[in-house]
Amino acid sequence: MRGYVAFALGGQGAQQPPFVDEAEPERPGTATYDAEAIEVRESTRNRNHFELCTKKRCITENEFIRRYANRTGSHELDDFVRDRSPQMRATGAVVGSLGVLAAAVGVVILATDNPAGPDRRVPAVGGIMLGISVPSLAAGLGLLGAPYDGWLDDHLLTKSEARRFVERYNRALRGKGAARGVSSK
Repeated sequence: MRGYVAFALGGQGAQQPPFVDEAEPERPGTATYDAEAIEVRESTRNRNHFELCTKKRCITENEFIRRYANRTGSHELDDFVRDRSPQMRATGAVVGSLGVLAAAVGVVILATDNPAGPDRRVPAVGGIMLGISVPSLAAGLGLLGAPYDGWLDDHLLTKSEARRFVERYNRALRGKGAARGVSSK
């Protein structure tokens, strides 16, 4: 048009936000999605603390990272999987070793006891040592053998990183299986 300025007022229709993928329309939730979807829940006591939770329960960060790799096929978070309790495992080794030592001392005391000897306190000491060894061994083995991923609010990811990766996980969960490497042939 020459010499005129044209304006369009209203009536342009609702624009979709730029982050919506038009190739894959949003589908209603399925039972699998509803059960496995994860959300980042902030702590009511401290805004800097958060937990990663499904509909039924909260999970550790290590568990989320394993699920993320399984669902998306991406291993970008593998560096965040850590043994969150090396001190507990070391404590288990020390306590278990002390239990083995106490059992050995108790067995040696009882095996070398002379029933005809004048001091009858010796068998009691051997029994006490064996008694000490049982809970020590149990505690040591418990600390050594537990698959411990850490506490529910023990995170190496920041809250914003967790939200970003949870969103990707949920998008892959909602997807048609393409994130798991399933081809549509």
